This record gives sequence, structure tokens and C-alpha cells, in this order.
Amino acid sequence: MQLVELANKFSSVICITKNGQKVDCKNMLAVLTLAAPQGTMLLVSADGDDAEDAIESVCGLIEVGFGED
Repeated sequence: MQLVELANKFSSVICITKNGQKVDCKNMLAVLTLAAPQGTMLLVSADGDDAEDAIESVCGLIEVGFGED
């Protein structure tokens, strides 16, 4: 899963929140349990030394639809 692979490149703790449910972006099973179809509003947060870069990268991947057409 592209999102988990990307998140694991960063040392920061990265989370995605949907409708109050917050999950660890580095945990594939947790991300899958969000069941977030295209168009779902998500909040991406990160805490750590590279948090800004992590948020920018994760949001970028989501915004381009994971490179899918």
C-alpha cells in the first residue's frame, strides 16, 4: 500500500482521521479500517522532527488519488 510505504519513510508519528476515528498511517490494517472511498474528507496530522515534510508528502499522495486514474 503506497500510503503506508510512504509514511514509513518518515520518523514522525503520522495519523489520519476520518469522522473522529484516528489511525496510525504506518499501520496498513488500521488505514484499511477507515474505509475511506474517493472524496472522503480526511485530516492528516504528524508529530516529530520531519512532521512538516511527512504531512506534505502524505497529503500530496492523497490529492493525486494515489496516481490512479
